[in-house]
Amino acid sequence: MKYRKFPNVESAMAGDRAAIYHTSAKTAVTLNPTATLLWNALESPRTSSDLVDDLRKKFPMLSAETAQKDVDAFLKDMVRHELLIAGDGL
Repeated sequence: MKYRKFPNVESAMAGDRAAIYHTSAKTAVTLNPTATLLWNALESPRTSSDLVDDLRKKFPMLSAETAQKDVDAFLKDMVRHELLIAGDGL
């Protein structure tokens, strides 16, 4: 399954954090630096495995298991807030 940014979402950097605004829902979220890394990697549709690889490249000491848990939590939260869309045909 691939993930991509929701169409009605705008983002801007504030230091090492991304500030994300959902224009339809009129909600905002500020991401921590690790979530910002994942968010920025989603400029094109990506799989969970792609994001785990990105995270482990940035943090080589991170175990695959921990990276997968972190990515899964990020994706679940972003989909729940309608900031990402998940699907096989993306």
